[in-house]
Amino acid sequence: MRWKCPKCGGTELEVKVEVLAKLIQYVGDDGEGTFETDIRSGDHEWDSNSAMVCLADGCEHVAPAGEFDTEDK
Repeated sequence: MRWKCPKCGGTELEVKVEVLAKLIQYVGDDGEGTFETDIRSGDHEWDSNSAMVCLADGCEHVAPAGEFDTEDK
């Protein structure tokens, strides 16, 4: 596996991704607004600076994704 926790070696990981979503705004007669988002595609981005967390029991190590990358190590 390329991606492993640097603390425990676990490979069950989550990464924070960025995605563009359409902002939908509803404004009522009272001036109060309701806001929703609509994700139009599955496109998303993340890089070596994105937050990554290890989901292994008892670990929960959080660090930039680059610290979990085992390629070239």
